[in-house]
Order: sequence, then structure tokens, then C-alpha cells
Amino acid sequence: MYRLGEDLDTIEDPLLYVFQYYWDNVGYFLPATFGSFDEKISMGEGPSASLDVDFILGPTGDLVARARA
Repeated sequence: MYRLGEDLDTIEDPLLYVFQYYWDNVGYFLPATFGSFDEKISMGEGPSASLDVDFILGPTGDLVARARA
């Protein structure tokens, strides 16, 4: 997921990466500034073939992905 520029035509910095990890079939996200795959954060649901995901601001102002049950 990337931030769009004010003109809505320019793709700016990445915000976070959302993916399904094939080993456990669970949805995860990584902050754009991750340094290691071990920093992956579970979205709280799974395993599942599909997830509804909400994007919210975390307590420190960073973007967080959470799956809806």
C-alpha cells in the first residue's frame, strides 16, 4: 500500500505491506520501514481464503491493518 500525492496521480512512499503467509495461511502486514521479515504482524484473523481488512492509525500514528471477523 502506497501513499498518493496530493494530485492523486503521484505514488509516494510505501505505507505498509499486506500479505498472506503461505506457511500458516494467515494475513499479516509489515510496516514500510521493516528491517526483517520477522517483524510481520498478524492481522488477527485466519487462516482464511479471504479477509476484510480495516486500515487504522495506531497509537503512535502509524498505519495498522486489522482483519474484521
